[in-house]
Amino acid sequence: MNNDEWKLELRLIVVFCAVLLLGVLYFYGVGRIRFEEQQKTVLINSLPNAFSEYIPSSKAVFVYAPTSDHILYAHHEYTTLPLASLTKIMTTTVALEKMDPVQNILIDEESRNTYGDNGLAINEVWPLFDLIKFMMFVSSNDAANAIASSYDTLQVANDPINHSAFVTTMNEYARTMNLPSLNFKNSSGLDMANESGGNGNARDIAILYYKLYIEHPEIVKNSAVFKQSYTSIDGITHAVTNTNILLENDFDRIIGSKTGFTSKAGGNLIVL
Repeated sequence: MNNDEWKLELRLIVVFCAVLLLGVLYFYGVGRIRFEEQQKTVLINSLPNAFSEYIPSSKAVFVYAPTSDHILYAHHEYTTLPLASLTKIMTTTVALEKMDPVQNILIDEESRNTYGDNGLAINEVWPLFDLIKFMMFVSSNDAANAIASSYDTLQVANDPINHSAFVTTMNEYARTMNLPSLNFKNSSGLDMANESGGNGNARDIAILYYKLYIEHPEIVKNSAVFKQSYTSIDGITHAVTNTNILLENDFDRIIGSKTGFTSKAGGNLIVL
């Protein structure tokens, strides 16, 4: 065997070994994933069905275990319904993505006069992050409108020709996140003249809420207690009660929750 033939044969051996190694790693990885999936399926199937005798009184229900990607119970989960204040989950998501969490938010007169009173004062100033926690805790429509108004004002100042309003951005995010049922008319979820302020199905809003928890757990966990106090930059302290009255009985397993109620939506509740 001459030198060139020896080099060619060596290259072939190296290539063969590389392909063999990659093949072993690939099949080992696929096999391991399949085994884990099978184990997970066996475990899930062995669990008692807590919903076997459950008869839903709600228009839609979606119970989902996100870490195992398993649906425990679903009832009309793809039916689009009014979201009421569950809309504020997207308001929070957009505010944290598009705005500076330490920027100051002014409670102007227009926002303060929004339907619903959580004790905010005209010209009171809040850091955005604290106002978001307050908004999610007591479902403050004033706070939601103040956040959206602050964003819109800043956008117009920076780009008076091509500005994108806050609610427009909420809808853009819904498309980007592949949550097609979500559609918003305002930042609070309040009913408007002939339509609801936000619409979506149980599945999509559940996925959005879990995404908020993964990316901003402190916001979601803040809503897991019954009573809490918040203080604005002006030194005004607001002692408030959670809109989820179930928390009064100290449900230790609740990580976070959000309520919503309008005449069009009825009562909505999401719990992690």
